[in-house]
Amino acid sequence: MNNLPLPKSKEREKEMAELIDTKLVAKLMGKTAKECGMTRIYSSTDSVHNRKLYDRDTIYPHIEYRRLVKGYDFLADNFLELLAEKVKAEGFDLADCEINARKRKSKVRNWKDPEYKKAYKEYWELPIEERFRRKGREWKIPNPVAPIIPNTENAVYVRLVARFKHNHYIMRAINPDSKKVTTIGWGQMGKLIKLLKYHMEEECYPEVIEKCDIICEWIETGEKFYYDQPIEMGYQLIPIGEKGE
Repeated sequence: MNNLPLPKSKEREKEMAELIDTKLVAKLMGKTAKECGMTRIYSSTDSVHNRKLYDRDTIYPHIEYRRLVKGYDFLADNFLELLAEKVKAEGFDLADCEINARKRKSKVRNWKDPEYKKAYKEYWELPIEERFRRKGREWKIPNPVAPIIPNTENAVYVRLVARFKHNHYIMRAINPDSKKVTTIGWGQMGKLIKLLKYHMEEECYPEVIEKCDIICEWIETGEKFYYDQPIEMGYQLIPIGEKGE
């Protein structure tokens, strides 16, 4: 992770155009597909590791952006054009999202193959020490692999990158004596509070103790807060600078 935003330059201003957020563009894609008579057969999202994103004025680019993938039974001739119009009406440019549409490969894995499904189930029912036992450099019991078959579907995959609006923080503990900084984790506050409590109770990190200063950094903006211990049904985040430091 890079805590320091990269410097801006006039040459990069066009590259750093604000992207539409994931929820909004997914909604627009669904609406456009319905207008075009297209049926969605697949949907997924994952992290983006793209060098271009590191040229943007962001603190954690691989967290602040997501790749969306939508699979449709076919691609209407006017789908991308209509989608671009809807995105433009929201104040964004679809071209900035690096959108592309590609037909499904000519050969695919058959995840529904009965023998594969049976082997897969039996494999994961084995004790963990059996699954991960090696014979030389190879796994003694290899992970089942679905067979490859010719593709009979005319499916098309539409991929794009969008801004991921979230309420995630990075939590760090600073030991008051050694001044050592320990990263607890990142995510929503509920998850981080549980992680912090677990580390303190199980003594996973000797430096993480109750006297530690707990700093929470809001990933989307880079703002930092002191975390106060849970109060009744919630918790309190105090902006740094308002605690007397």
